[in-house]
Amino acid sequence: MITSVGLLIALIICAMFICIPSALQLRWYGFKWWKCVIVSVAIIVTGLIGAELWYFLENGDWGGKSFFGAVYFAPLTFIAVAKILKMPYVYSLDLCATSGCLALAVLKVQCLIDGCCAGVILGQTEDNIYVRFPSQIVEFVTALILTVLLLYLSYNPKYRGKIYPITLVLYGTLRFVLNLFRDDWDRTQSFNLPLPLGNIWALIAVIVGAVWLIALKRKRKSNIEQ
Repeated sequence: MITSVGLLIALIICAMFICIPSALQLRWYGFKWWKCVIVSVAIIVTGLIGAELWYFLENGDWGGKSFFGAVYFAPLTFIAVAKILKMPYVYSLDLCATSGCLALAVLKVQCLIDGCCAGVILGQTEDNIYVRFPSQIVEFVTALILTVLLLYLSYNPKYRGKIYPITLVLYGTLRFVLNLFRDDWDRTQSFNLPLPLGNIWALIAVIVGAVWLIALKRKRKSNIEQ
């Protein structure tokens, strides 16, 4: 679990870094780049509140954070962000998805420092030191790669307005696989299902993202036919 001080430091660093992708997207989309500050604040607030609320829903207390809450509460927060930025709602979600992935990457650095989100034990050295799967490093790298990929897609007008559901599918898939290599999930608290909660939320994200993309495709096809 990330400590309070460590989380505060990580969030400050996040605020500095996540302005970069949103500033680029705003410029590509034809909006003023400085509005990235609003996006940064919205993501941080959503991350803090969403993670706390989601952990409470999972465990019934306020003793930790579940960052899937930020993923699921973001669409609600960015209704207001879209109005403030005076842009289509789906475009505001594009900004949220890309900057949010970069924020996750930064937070994984803090996870590595604090020693949370540890990987499964792969073996043991002759000195009786456990060798673990480097889950924090792998998740950091994959979050960075996903950020770059989403930026690339955002640059292409063809994918604008679809970045958030694409993120749900890709991030959900990655988290589903990577969660299997983590050693800190309480597999007894999964609503009596044969998967830990993290995998359940990841699977839901993939399904929601896929349905969302199908709905957008059908809507576009309907508009063309009309």
